[in-house]
Amino acid sequence: FIMYIELLDNTRLLITLEREDLLTFDLEPYSISVENSETRSLLRQLLTLAAVKAGIPLKDKALAIEALPYDCGCFLLVTIKSKNKRKIYRIKTEESRFLAEFNTISDAFAFMEQVSKSIPPTLLASVYSDDERYYIFFKSKETIRKSFKLSVLEFGREIPCNMYTESYLNEHCKLICSSDSFSKLISTL
Repeated sequence: FIMYIELLDNTRLLITLEREDLLTFDLEPYSISVENSETRSLLRQLLTLAAVKAGIPLKDKALAIEALPYDCGCFLLVTIKSKNKRKIYRIKTEESRFLAEFNTISDAFAFMEQVSKSIPPTLLASVYSDDERYYIFFKSKETIRKSFKLSVLEFGREIPCNMYTESYLNEHCKLICSSDSFSKLISTL
């Protein structure tokens, strides 16, 4: 296994599962759930191994397990709780991201004008440029609709993006405009 086990403090343990580990265990990072009996059994085995490697007893302890997917695998954050506290399970949702590329600023404006009436207020947007192209980076706590993504094809193209895309744009491109909502962005341009 490539799996890493790290004791963060006396109540938290971090298990890092790389892609190869997930393939070995036949796990999908977004489908890890204690409600699935196979996954629960696998988590017990991983926790037993982690307890031995980290040197902490986990038997008869109340545990909270958070699965935090990332590009190369998944982190499992295990928090040891006292038995008298109630267990709370949270599903971590990832922000939706979308990056559109345009040849000219007028193409970017035309796209923004076309979709401006159908945009949810929670959609955040930033406009960037490099020496040759213009980019609009969108992110939202809600899922970005496929119809919205398809509408960019009339004026530009979608570029695959991940959780590091915004950092890359900030480092390598010039920020033209940023706003806390797409509708405010349109009104400023």
